Amino acid sequence: MASTIEKQNWLFKLSNNNSGFLYLSFSDATYDSQTYIGAVLNRPTISESISLTNSTASTSGISITVADFIYNGDPVSKELFGGTNEYINRNCFIFSQINDNTTTQIASFRVTSISSSGDKLNIKMDSYRPWDDIILPNVKTTERKKLVPIAYGDYTKNSASTLSSPK
Repeated sequence: MASTIEKQNWLFKLSNNNSGFLYLSFSDATYDSQTYIGAVLNRPTISESISLTNSTASTSGISITVADFIYNGDPVSKELFGGTNEYINRNCFIFSQINDNTTTQIASFRVTSISSSGDKLNIKMDSYRPWDDIILPNVKTTERKKLVPIAYGDYTKNSASTLSSPK
């Protein structure tokens, strides 16, 4: 039985401030009626770490190098620098597509900077999650030194329980 060679293509969907998108990829692709331009020159890696002990999680940032190709009649650098669309602090959704089949979202980042070296552009992105930079209080009860639960949303307080005398 012959094995099939799998081709993986990453699709980058960069959002802008006008509810539009710039579609980039490793190689030209069409997915969901959108044409992704194969202008990404490097193959970035995404790494994640989770510490159960410290209750923390982190994701690495990535950087993609893009050829300064012609986009809507002008170099794409004109779109990214000085056009009416702004991409800094906007989301970039990354999808993996195997053998030109359905995509799976593998990451989302926020564009932090865009620079040019003449014929190539460097787009840096950092991971962003809604819970980033949120520190949970580590409050303990007075006598038993048990962690005080944190409640979000609608709840009914236990009026019989206090910090000094938890029930």
